Amino acid sequence: MNRQKGVFLLAMSAIYFVLHFMQHRELGNEIIRFYGKDFILVPILLSGVGLASRFLNKPILIGTKEVILAVVYCSVVFEGILPVFRSNLTADYVDVICYAAGGLMWHMAFREKRKKIVDKSVS
Repeated sequence: MNRQKGVFLLAMSAIYFVLHFMQHRELGNEIIRFYGKDFILVPILLSGVGLASRFLNKPILIGTKEVILAVVYCSVVFEGILPVFRSNLTADYVDVICYAAGGLMWHMAFREKRKKIVDKSVS
């Protein structure tokens, strides 16, 4: 599964840079240009965190709570805080929907189930 996540991260990062180029050059469909990067941002973030934690020998399980936290974090930072300080950025509720859809996609593809710890000494 780690190799699969690595390939996924590499592919999504390449797509992100292509979308960034398309947006900068005003190429292609406007919906893809404006919302494609927002859709794949959360999956890139979660894949990167998961792979970095394993690389540092501190593996973490990325479950539902972590996906929700990533969506909320991206929404608050990129749609709430940064537009206040940068005049070239605008807050857009559709971006929040894209973050949530990307998080849901990642969750469905790579959800890591937590193992229940059974205390055998209590029997």
